[in-house]
Amino acid sequence: MYINTWINTDTGEIIKNSPDRPAGEYIHPRYAPTRMLSRNRYIPYEGNSEWVKAANRAMAHNSRP
Repeated sequence: MYINTWINTDTGEIIKNSPDRPAGEYIHPRYAPTRMLSRNRYIPYEGNSEWVKAANRAMAHNSRP
């Protein structure tokens, strides 16, 4: 399951079930790749937690042409 899952892209460590961003560098939300429909479309998560906002920002950034 991907909800509230963070990944440290420097070490590969996965932090599960944390609605807030864990302390440290290179930590980003790990979102479901199936939400990326195409290069410029994605299905945003609903909610207001820090994780949801960060995941939606990451998908928006990665969907730019």
